[in-house]
Amino acid sequence: MEDGSAAILHMAEIVYERLFPERRFTSFFRRQIRFVFFSMLADIITPESVVLDFGAGRGKHVENEFGHMGRLANLRGRVKRVIGVDPDPAVFDNPTLDEAFRIDPEGVIPFPDTSVDVVFSCAVLEHVSDPEKVVSEIARVLKPGGWFCAYTPNKWGYVGICVRMIPNALHARLLKFANPAGPAAKDVFPTLYRMNTLGAIARLFPDFRNASFIFNGPPGYHFGSVMIARLWLFAMSVMPYRMGQSLFVFVQKK
Repeated sequence: MEDGSAAILHMAEIVYERLFPERRFTSFFRRQIRFVFFSMLADIITPESVVLDFGAGRGKHVENEFGHMGRLANLRGRVKRVIGVDPDPAVFDNPTLDEAFRIDPEGVIPFPDTSVDVVFSCAVLEHVSDPEKVVSEIARVLKPGGWFCAYTPNKWGYVGICVRMIPNALHARLLKFANPAGPAAKDVFPTLYRMNTLGAIARLFPDFRNASFIFNGPPGYHFGSVMIARLWLFAMSVMPYRMGQSLFVFVQKK
């Protein structure tokens, strides 16, 4: 089974090396979502920041990273404290955290008001069932001037549309083949897409300074085929802006 998984990941690497030659000698490539996101986050954090990883899980955003990308995606040691919260007990095994807490299904964050400088989340917002509750908790724990930063699939991008057409029970099985570089089966959770548009973010964070935007990252759902990946790149280049692949959320509490 491990050999099969390694072969699938190798196919994905071949695709990305063909599309992005820099991947042959670097730990990242120019359209990589995590590279862009954590590069921007690096300009927000300071050595004195208290940072909350919302939906931290087991730290899959750094699991297979190395070199510059591995250092960029791991905030531990670069800020005062990194705290992770998640309903999944896997959060206690997350190596990127100084502290970990398991939160209840209601999403109550176990911290005092105005105690955190930055809250960030990686591919979490698409799973949120109660956006108003989540936003209320994030706004509560953030200090004035603090940031909430996230990346998530855009509801009206091809990834969001395709995933919503597939029953949640089949996601893990199909994603393994359609997107070989995507999440492992244990990291695939039901998706709801209740806060995954620019409009939803503007509505949910009305009192925040909003610098959110749509971003087209690398092609997903390419089945290990360079030709299919190139077709997705072309499709993304001609789609309307609001149908872009990913939503980057950057909102600052006033």
